[in-house]
Amino acid sequence: MLRVGFVGCGFMGQVAHLPNFLDRPECQVVALAEHRQELAGKVAARHHIPRVYRSHEEMLANESLDCVVSITAPELNPVTSQAALRKGLYVMVEKPMAVNAAEAEAMAQAEAASEGYLMVAFMKRYDPGVEKAKSLLEEFRGSGEMGELLRVEAHCFGGDWICGKPEYLTSEGAPYPAPRAAVRGEISESLREMYMAFNNVCSHNVNLLRWLLGARPRVEHAWVQPRTMSVEFDFGGVPGHFSFGFVQAGWWVEEIVTYFSKGWLRLRTPPPLLRNVPAEIEVYRGGERNETRVPRAPWGWAFRRQADHLLECVQRRARPLSCAADSVEDVRLVEEIFLHCSKGARP
Repeated sequence: MLRVGFVGCGFMGQVAHLPNFLDRPECQVVALAEHRQELAGKVAARHHIPRVYRSHEEMLANESLDCVVSITAPELNPVTSQAALRKGLYVMVEKPMAVNAAEAEAMAQAEAASEGYLMVAFMKRYDPGVEKAKSLLEEFRGSGEMGELLRVEAHCFGGDWICGKPEYLTSEGAPYPAPRAAVRGEISESLREMYMAFNNVCSHNVNLLRWLLGARPRVEHAWVQPRTMSVEFDFGGVPGHFSFGFVQAGWWVEEIVTYFSKGWLRLRTPPPLLRNVPAEIEVYRGGERNETRVPRAPWGWAFRRQADHLLECVQRRARPLSCAADSVEDVRLVEEIFLHCSKGARP
């Protein structure tokens, strides 16, 4: 039986993460660390979690654990993850990995020196539709049946990501106090708010683009306005474009399109809290075929499959797919984007 300690039980902890560990027969959530003790007591009582602590330090000092799941602000990820890694534990933190690359690199170094592993919760990688799209993309690039890969177009404009009003417990009081983490010094202070928003939301997109294309892109140009921004990438000779903004929409507006000389592959990711509905795939073949097909992935929820992957890695003592050494590249890339913005940007 794997013993799991949970850090943080706010909205995302309760709605997206905790349920996916509570009903797994091979693990038991034995402890909960939450600064808001009233909230911790309510959540522990509802889910029969035996012990409650005010901080991750108290929990780590008093529990024998196999794994820690930390669902807190990114400013706290370096602290919680390194403390758990020093104990030789597996630990999963929410994305983004950290606020700046220096902290992310320190986390990766702590993993390298530990008997445990650090997993960053890029749950979109575990979406069945995304997995199928990656397999198709690799097939098309390997066989050449779709011709040359010409360009990648992607956007995330937000919208309704919650899909209704999930039930969750609340209480008075503030969460564990998070320090004001430093943004890299060369990045203009006027860009801090957009930087934090982009890092929080679009670290997903940056991570997913890298994973699907199998390349770490170079930033060619980045342009920012108060509520939107655009980035031009070079994926090893393949140009790409990514747009980010805030749109009031009744659905989640996010997609990646890979254009080939003979067609394209379109991937639409679902609202994050829409359970068991995978990403949608569309494959268009041009020329004489002139046909569109819609490959279907099996039902599955990215958050649940992410938790499954973590537990499987703990059992096999394996390195997680979205590991520290890989995820640090996302923080570096976000910094690179905003260094380009700072050269001539306002907002």
